[in-house]
Amino acid sequence: MAVGRSACCKCGLKFSIEVEEEHCAKCGYSLYKVNSNTCPECGKAIIPST
Repeated sequence: MAVGRSACCKCGLKFSIEVEEEHCAKCGYSLYKVNSNTCPECGKAIIPST
C-alpha cells in the first residue's frame, strides 16, 4: 500500500496511511534500522524511545 490518502477500489472505503520514524534530535538524520547507540551522521547518543 502506498503512503498517503487512498480508497478501496471495490467498496470505496477511504483511509490514510502514515509512516513515522525516529530522527536524531541534533541533526535530523533518520535512525531507521540504525543498530548503534550513536547517530551515524553526527555522533550524538541515541536515547531509545519507549
